[in-house]
Amino acid sequence: MSLTNEQKENYKQSFNQFDQDGNGTIDAKELKDVFHKMGNPVTDEVVQNMIESADLDKSGTVDFDEFCKMMVKYEEQGREQALKQAFTMFDTDNSGFLEEGEIKNAMEKLGNTVTIEQVKEMIKQVDTDSDGKVSFEEFKKMM
Repeated sequence: MSLTNEQKENYKQSFNQFDQDGNGTIDAKELKDVFHKMGNPVTDEVVQNMIESADLDKSGTVDFDEFCKMMVKYEEQGREQALKQAFTMFDTDNSGFLEEGEIKNAMEKLGNTVTIEQVKEMIKQVDTDSDGKVSFEEFKKMM
């Protein structure tokens, strides 16, 4: 996992908000308190599941490295979800694939004027199965 200095600094600020006692780790109580203060109370079970999923060394707490890995994972999941929403929106015939016309329309809605030849070239670059259409997996590579 390679983070930029800016990402590390942002994660450190977030981590410090959770690590209320300043001991370098986040425990279940600290996590629950922060969610409560944010107006989003969670159950002990939810908190415990969050700790367990992030606690790679099984210490019962989350240290900064584990916190960073957890944040990267959640950001990747958020990106995947956003791409899925965009793909679904662009797939106007609900075929599960993006075809030339759908890609051209999507590009134009985003303010980019493209020719069909340019769209064909875009498809060619990511179309790993050479079917002339873009699947969601191929779309992710395009983005």
